[in-house]
Order: sequence, then structure tokens, then C-alpha cells
Amino acid sequence: MRSFWLPVAVSYEVAERNGPPLRLKILGEDLVLFRDSEGRVGLVDESCPHRLSSLFFGRNEDCGIRCIYHGWKFDVTGACVDMPSEPPSSKLKNKIKLKAYPTHEAGGLIWAYMGTQDTAPQFPQFDWADLPESHRYASRWEQDSNYLQALEGEFDTGHVGFLHSSLDDFDESPFSLNGIYVRGDLVPKWEIIHTPTGMTAASYRNVDETKVLWRWNQFLLPVFSMPSEEQHKPQFIRIWLPRDDISTSVICVSFRYDRPVADNELTEWRAGISHHRDVVPGTTRPIAHAGNDYLIDREKQRTKTYSGIEGVRNQDAAAVESQGRIVDRTREHLGTSDAGVIQLRKCLMRNVRNFLNGEHSQLLTDGSLYRLKSGQILAPAHLRFEELSGTGGSRDLLATIND
Repeated sequence: MRSFWLPVAVSYEVAERNGPPLRLKILGEDLVLFRDSEGRVGLVDESCPHRLSSLFFGRNEDCGIRCIYHGWKFDVTGACVDMPSEPPSSKLKNKIKLKAYPTHEAGGLIWAYMGTQDTAPQFPQFDWADLPESHRYASRWEQDSNYLQALEGEFDTGHVGFLHSSLDDFDESPFSLNGIYVRGDLVPKWEIIHTPTGMTAASYRNVDETKVLWRWNQFLLPVFSMPSEEQHKPQFIRIWLPRDDISTSVICVSFRYDRPVADNELTEWRAGISHHRDVVPGTTRPIAHAGNDYLIDREKQRTKTYSGIEGVRNQDAAAVESQGRIVDRTREHLGTSDAGVIQLRKCLMRNVRNFLNGEHSQLLTDGSLYRLKSGQILAPAHLRFEELSGTGGSRDLLATIND
């Protein structure tokens, strides 16, 4: 995972030059993110190397972050640029280096390279990252589970017709999660295409004797998922970044290719509706969580919705987090509808083995491979997904089939 560029925060979280630092836990490391006087972003070890006091409390000033304990100051590269508690003749500051990671801003996100190679890999060339700022919205929240079981939910299409459904009526659009196409056939049938980027997970549901609804999600190494969405609606990508073994930092970017995001769409997303999750203002902690049983309404569960929990993201969190922070997969009993989850695990294991054998992902040298799309389409029942998308899931055809 450290071989890749990883999104670690949303740019607006450290929008202000010389503004307050942001605490982050990433891959088990306690770090601090800050924007200096010149707008550069630093991602550094939270602990000052002097007496290990937290730099979260530091003074972000004059192109560096200064520890409030003894005044040691570090720039975005981790170089110690001032040591006022030592005599002017001291050479100590030239020997001190704070751990720091290279950063890059793109698509409204702050990315970091946390690998060990001197040269970072080619930067991912997601097409949504090239859109104007007015065409996208990003948010971040925390999930109390291992990153993989959170990610697996994106490839468990079978849950959609249950967890996210209502009891009283179908949605107006037949393509929606609560639409007649999904709820009319609760058993998805799978075709999985393994790609240089990771995996395309396609599943279909029968609409009638002549047509099926194909929906395909993308898994992009190492932590990206692109679930399918209705063609006329905003699209989205989610990033599942491990904070540590038992918690995950989730970033979601919603975007439109065709026009700026509408005010009503922004209002919904900021309220935690649809692609995003409602959090306590100024934090990344969800309002609905395990401690308050995700605000489940038993009367609503009895009469209105399958789960009684408000919001798709909260419904997913309740299902995933209640498995335990690290699920014991030896107790699972998987069926044919779990093919997406099974193949995701195989995809990850294959790529881990390749890495250990010295074989590196093509994504590290060709960032254009990230230009994939998810989608859904009504198709003749006799056609397989590979026939719709091109031989072996051609990248270009998969990217344009839903345009």
C-alpha cells in the first residue's frame, strides 16, 4: 500500500496558510498535516524529535511548524530550521530530521507518498480530478472497522435489495437502489474481470425475459472503489485508507462530468445524504454510530424501511461495524451472491504475492490506467458483460460504455 500515492485528507481541512495543524492517523502512524506560509502542505510525524511533545499544539508560522515546548521548528520537508533553545554555535539542528512525507494536491484532496523509494510513483490520473472545483464535492469521516471489511461492502451487491430498501414503495427511478430492477431480482449474477488496475466486478439482475440490468463497480489498487450510479446522477469514488488495523479513514468525492454540482446536491451531501455521511461539525466522527445504535427507529423499521436506520452510509456502517473491528472470516458462510467479495480478496492476495515476488503494479508507472468508470446499463439478456465491454474488459470501452 505504501508503494502508491494515497489520499490522506480533503484540501479544505487545512485550507488556511499558517492555520491550525490537523491530526491524522495513517497506516498506524500518528502524523500532523499543515499548510505553511507559502501554501505548501507538510505531512510530518506528530512527535517533536526533541522531547516527543505533540506538534499538533505547535505554532504554524513563517514556513514551518514550531513545537511549543522548546521552540524547535521544522519545515514541510522535516528539516529543523530553528532551534532557539540551543546556543547559536550549536550544530545540533543540522543533525535533526523530522519524519516527513511528500505531498501533492489534486482533485480537492491532499495525497501523500509514504513509501521507501527515493522516487515516488507516477501520480494517478483520475479524470474526475481534472474537473473544475465547481463540479465536485469531497468529505471525510471515520469508520470503526478494519479497512478491508469496509471496502468489501462495495462489492457485496447482494445486500442492496435488503439493507437499503423501503417497505412501502419503489423509488420512481427503476435503476435506483430501491428501484424495481434491483428489488425485482434479489439474486445478482456475477462476472469478474481482473485488470491491471485491480478488478471490475459486474453483476446483472433479470428485468424480464429479454433484458437484464448490468451494474459494474471498479476496485482500483490499493484503496479505491467506484460503485455504479445512475447515469444522470452525480458519480462518486470512495477511498478506504487504514488508520490502523481497526479503524478506517473514508474519503468520498462526488462529481459531475456534465455541469457544476447543483445547490440542492451540495446541501444533501453536506447533510450526510446519499454518497456521504453526517458527522459532528468540525470533526470526522459520524453522528450516528455504534454507541447510539445508529439512531435506529424500530417503528420505522416495522412500517417504512428494511433497516430502520436513516441514511445509506449509516446503514452500511451498522452492518459492517457490527461484524467486529476485525471480522473473523473463518466463521463466515459465503454463497454464490458473494462472488464480488470472494474475488476482491483473491485480487488483493494475488497482488500482495506479486509484490513480494518483486512484481510491481503497472499503476506505479502508468497513472492513466486509473481512468476507469463504473456504470449500469440495460442490455439484451443473452449478452455477457465481456461482450458489452470489449474483450477482457477493455479499459477504453469500460470507460465509455455508460457515456
